Amino acid sequence: MMRFFLSLCEDNHFLIKHFAYWDPNNYKETTKMHPMKDEFHLRSALPSDVSRITVLWSNLMEFHEPIDNIFERSPDAQNHFQSYLNSRLEPPELDATIHQNIQQGVPESRDFFAFVAIDQNTEEIVGYIMGGTSKVSPVFKIQEYGNISDICVSNTHRRLKIGYKLVEKAKRWFKNKGIKHVKIMVASGNQISIAFWRKMGFEPIMYQMHYKFGLDP
Repeated sequence: MMRFFLSLCEDNHFLIKHFAYWDPNNYKETTKMHPMKDEFHLRSALPSDVSRITVLWSNLMEFHEPIDNIFERSPDAQNHFQSYLNSRLEPPELDATIHQNIQQGVPESRDFFAFVAIDQNTEEIVGYIMGGTSKVSPVFKIQEYGNISDICVSNTHRRLKIGYKLVEKAKRWFKNKGIKHVKIMVASGNQISIAFWRKMGFEPIMYQMHYKFGLDP
């Protein structure tokens, strides 16, 4: 079963999240029912892609900021994001080896992934997804889980099933590494994304609530 976080902002005092599971044993590619047009393809992100990914990330953050002030960015947020992404991406010469290992069924050694969707007509990056794996407290039987931290598709390329394709790519990455649980957070005000994740096979199982000080009457 795979797990993800779905965050909900109920009112000004509470930030609520809930968890869901996905069963990899019943895994099937959603994109077979929702095919993406042939003029797009996916590949691993390269250091040279960081600038374009950052533009998409900024668009993603701008969309979320009106939902709740927890999404407000720091003045140097963009620089921090670029530095983080640069530090996590492998050098370009290793990219082909990583893809070859995936195709041969060899688990990757990295705990991070980033995939991009490319418009074959313009060679422009029109979407990306990234995430990885993390360890949890030893009190739990399952010691490692996956997470999808970001997914974004350009406004000009929506409704082409690129998001479905990116998530299916991430699912295969997790399955290849033997990961059974995956988490992701979705803002409550983003009802389209909530519906999207449900279509991808996730169901909520638990709520996590946050209290904000300074809002009492």
